[in-house]
Amino acid sequence: MTIKLLSAAAALAFACVASSASAQTGPLDFTLNNGTSEVVVQLFISVPSTNDWEEDILGDQVVGSGDSVQVTIDDGLEDCEYDIKVVFDDETPDLIVMGVDFCAINGESLDLNDGG
Repeated sequence: MTIKLLSAAAALAFACVASSASAQTGPLDFTLNNGTSEVVVQLFISVPSTNDWEEDILGDQVVGSGDSVQVTIDDGLEDCEYDIKVVFDDETPDLIVMGVDFCAINGESLDLNDGG
């Protein structure tokens, strides 16, 4: 099974990588909607300048199939560009998307959907 991260806002974000640092320094919010048949057990967001993932944003929480979670990035950085990694509870490969412009999707939704 292939998992794709899809939505109008996500497609825009993935196509339009931030070209420079933004003046945005406040919190960035989005809703992660799990439209897959899998359970999301970990969610990592990290700046592209590192090869390490930050702490799991979900902690002990999981996002079941059909469920949503509100995510806030409040790291005080001026950069809007982040990499995202989604880990599922089964043997589905991790989903990694690099260079997402979260300022462009601030307040919007990111939808995880089963792909074919």
